[in-house]
Amino acid sequence: MVGEMLHEIRSSLDNLVWFLAEAKSGTAPWPIPSGNPWRSVQFPVYETPQRFADGIQRWRDLVHDDDWTILEQPQPYHGLDPYHLVQITELSNADKHRAMHLLTTYHSDLVNPTVRIGECIDAEVVAMEITQNAGVCRGKTELGRISLRITGPQPYVQVQEQFGFEVAIDHPAIIEMPVVDMGVWMSLKARAIIDLFASRYP
Repeated sequence: MVGEMLHEIRSSLDNLVWFLAEAKSGTAPWPIPSGNPWRSVQFPVYETPQRFADGIQRWRDLVHDDDWTILEQPQPYHGLDPYHLVQITELSNADKHRAMHLLTTYHSDLVNPTVRIGECIDAEVVAMEITQNAGVCRGKTELGRISLRITGPQPYVQVQEQFGFEVAIDHPAIIEMPVVDMGVWMSLKARAIIDLFASRYP
């Protein structure tokens, strides 16, 4: 399901560019012959102006110059990649061409988690600390540590906690964002790019 979500978001941008090409150059041939520039049509994502120019050279004439001006605006090489195109492209390509994304559990809201000692019999709490308050939760990850002094023959301690967890894609670029939030966030970024063409194609 995560792969489908990434594919649809990335495809919305590719479909946009296909629409722009047909708006200027008419319907693409079908089937598209080998070597035909239509085979290269996709939303461009490049991290330098030179790579952008080189990457679109074969099919630049299919799209109107005014549309190219708009397509160039969100490119990552302009600064902070506000549309997060690098992450969208990397996650989509990884899912399509390498391996399906694995999900992981990570800690959320653990800066000051609530940990309380409920019932405490034949024991005394000496110290209590949170040993991991952020990051991915692997198997047997230690979340906290309680030091006790035994005071009787049958020690028993009840610990009450309210740790928070979320599910995310196990990828360094986006490890601590819930999957649903990531999908909404990426969809909004893609929609913002599509909306750049609203005045030209109302």
